[in-house]
Amino acid sequence: VILTFLSTFLVAQVDNQSTDYNSENKWKKYTKSNGVLIEYCFKENHPKRGYNSEFLILKITNLSAKSKLVSWDFSSILENGKCINCDSKNEELHYESEVARKSYKAGNIHSYHLDPLVIFHHFKDENYKGKSITKWNKFNLKNLIIK
Repeated sequence: VILTFLSTFLVAQVDNQSTDYNSENKWKKYTKSNGVLIEYCFKENHPKRGYNSEFLILKITNLSAKSKLVSWDFSSILENGKCINCDSKNEELHYESEVARKSYKAGNIHSYHLDPLVIFHHFKDENYKGKSITKWNKFNLKNLIIK
């Protein structure tokens, strides 16, 4: 029983950690500071129910030998010029996490609950008839702190 539990637990851990984000996504450098590299890419999601969408995926790589605390407030400029979270402090768009030494954290759009490293960009589905005022051209990780 213990062996079954351990093997299931270890396989789940390895499976979770072994996703090769570098081969499936074309990462672009956002910034590199204090031994931490922050990258991003855009990825489409094709759910069985709902509309095809595109998401911004963020990846934080700690290249240093010490754990790092990383935090920011996400903001974006919509196509219509409106700025989301530029002059306010929206807790839903705040991110803070510790990244272990020599490791990384990356968003996963295939998770049931999207994590804070996955941010909706816009609908890509031809069947979507609503206004896509949420599509944005630029984003910023304002108040970026790496310590």
